[in-house]
Amino acid sequence: MIDIHNHILPNIDDGSKSMEMSLNMLKNAYEQGITDVVNTVHFQHPLFLNINYSLESFERITESLQSKLNDHEIPVKI
Repeated sequence: MIDIHNHILPNIDDGSKSMEMSLNMLKNAYEQGITDVVNTVHFQHPLFLNINYSLESFERITESLQSKLNDHEIPVKI
């Protein structure tokens, strides 16, 4: 099953507040049958003005989270 709406990237918007929180959220998602996650964020939302919204920033955070998932053997693809 694919989750197409979430706020899984840590410290980006009103979703996950840490890498650990993201890992726990994704572990829980996996246990509910989620295999893939499509990142969704509040892009340039007025409440989140101090966030780096560059593609490079999102790619770096996504790659880091995917690496942590792999390290913890949580088989979810972001």
